[in-house]
Amino acid sequence: MDDEIEDFFISTHVQRDHNFPEMLSLLVTANYGEETNEPDCVGGHLIASLITTLTGYPDEDHFGLFDSQSGHAVDAYEILTNEKQQARIRQLVGQHALREDPEAYLLISDIKVKPECRGNRLALRLMREAVNIFGYFDTLTILRAHPTTNDDVTIDEVRKLTDYYLTDPHLQFKELDRENYVGWLVTRDREPYFIENYGDESFYSKT
Repeated sequence: MDDEIEDFFISTHVQRDHNFPEMLSLLVTANYGEETNEPDCVGGHLIASLITTLTGYPDEDHFGLFDSQSGHAVDAYEILTNEKQQARIRQLVGQHALREDPEAYLLISDIKVKPECRGNRLALRLMREAVNIFGYFDTLTILRAHPTTNDDVTIDEVRKLTDYYLTDPHLQFKELDRENYVGWLVTRDREPYFIENYGDESFYSKT
């Protein structure tokens, strides 16, 4: 955990969708310094969905999963079912010809941080939590950077937030298309963390 955000307790709530068992709903929250779920103590939250296809990129059979979420999710569906954008994503994430396409998709749909908690890189920490737990192996993470400070967001504001998300070395986001798909970012195969024990000591490892 970064020094700047050591006073926040990060927790993740996961629920399987009742109508679509192949989809999980995620809520990641950052509480002020204590392990509490009181609403007044929440400094920020992230909402995401993990959609499993097991067959590569989504097709028309998977539309209902995305449509049940939001218009944002439908926009992601349009990108993921576009052959040109699929080729672009393969290029961005370094996918080789013999490597299979993703079989699950982590769609981050909403990130909010309270004004008094900004400046702590908390949005990035929330994303890392979701990606480190669920964005591994054959999972593609996709989101659109979109400020939530006001309703009249400008392109420059979206690009500024996009550039901020791109700075995180752990997430390793790639920008889909700065001109035609402003704010859309993807990353794939973040290595999961495992607990390793050596004698009386335990630590997190990616091996």
